[in-house]
Amino acid sequence: MRIAYLLVAMGLGACAVDDAEEVEFAQESRTLESRVGTFLAEYSQGSDGTEIHAQFIVTRGISADQALEALDVWRPYTDLEIDVCALSNAQSPSGEERVSLELLDVGPITVETHDSLAVLEARRLPDIWDGVSGVVYGTERGFDSEVITVPYQLATTYTVSAPGAEISGFSVELEAPEVPEIIEHDFGSWSWVPAMEPADQMYVEVEGVDGQGRMVCRVEDDGEFVIPIQLKEAARVTLRRINVADLRMDGLDKSVAIFSSKNTRTISLRTE
Repeated sequence: MRIAYLLVAMGLGACAVDDAEEVEFAQESRTLESRVGTFLAEYSQGSDGTEIHAQFIVTRGISADQALEALDVWRPYTDLEIDVCALSNAQSPSGEERVSLELLDVGPITVETHDSLAVLEARRLPDIWDGVSGVVYGTERGFDSEVITVPYQLATTYTVSAPGAEISGFSVELEAPEVPEIIEHDFGSWSWVPAMEPADQMYVEVEGVDGQGRMVCRVEDDGEFVIPIQLKEAARVTLRRINVADLRMDGLDKSVAIFSSKNTRTISLRTE
């Protein structure tokens, strides 16, 4: 297996790569308008159910990637090749630029399996953030709504649909990927059980325990990966499998649906 060797000074401020390409995410123009939509179903090992977040955004003065990071929404790093790592390097918007986020309504989102049904209504944001308006969707407790339970069912097909409102609706099917089962790990070497049915993509992610700085490696689901890293503090390492489908929504530049399953461990500094 080809390994991407990186030395990272945490919080992930620099990246030196040996025998691998250093990949940086393309920076979108922050002065132009971007129109993106994401539906994310995410199951974490040991949790009670699947968390869902969906947002359909018009951004101005800020890139779509920056907007998703500001909303704390995970996104796939499709620019990465297998066994290549990259640093999250989203830039902060200039104070001279006016930033705005408009979150659009697509009507109620239905998430259905053969034996479960959940409906996510649009939740209107309170008028307390300058430049941010519209609606969001989620299973967590909202300003005026209770927690919505969506079960995680391995290899089950989830049908996700919305009728449309301010923009077009969609209908798509996603299969729940297998949660990575970690066999063993040490400071930089990780072993897991390869999936019986491989997901579309798999990632290993490293971030500081304070949430600052992140390194993302796209990996092959073959059961092992080595990330030689030099840490100044403890870090969280996440193994994540995802399945992805295109929402093909009219009026948006890009729109995707993602089902993610993940397993996270915290690692401490190596001691001599």
